[in-house]
Amino acid sequence: MAYRLDWKHQLEMPFADRVHDAILAFLRTSGHGEWKPDEIEESDRFVLHFRRGVWNRSLFGMAKRLIPEPSWKNDPTRSSMTLRITLRPSPDSVNIGLFHSLHWTMGYAENYAKQASDFYTEYVKAEVGALADYLRDFFQLPEPPGIEST
Repeated sequence: MAYRLDWKHQLEMPFADRVHDAILAFLRTSGHGEWKPDEIEESDRFVLHFRRGVWNRSLFGMAKRLIPEPSWKNDPTRSSMTLRITLRPSPDSVNIGLFHSLHWTMGYAENYAKQASDFYTEYVKAEVGALADYLRDFFQLPEPPGIEST
């Protein structure tokens, strides 16, 4: 059986060129773990899909679908995670939606599920904060973009 935890955040910043470049640079070089473009989900200019961690192909490696590796407790760089980013530009601003999901296949005792939720909630929150700081530095903004958790 598969399980999933989800987090949603919105960043709002002044309009800027090269937002894609800045986000890609952060995701590929962040100390929070490297995100790689998702080979299953197709991305475009306004919706980007990424994966991190250990994934396996279903049906003996022949199917297109990926399944999460049994979870690596409290190791976000190896845990099977997905990230969908939406970019909604307007003349004055850019709204960046971040949709993180943690996937696992193993059933956990109720107390570990709570521990995992708490641990990964803090980890994702720190990663989103680091992205906001990176965007501030990249675009030389006076302050980081505002973050809203939804």
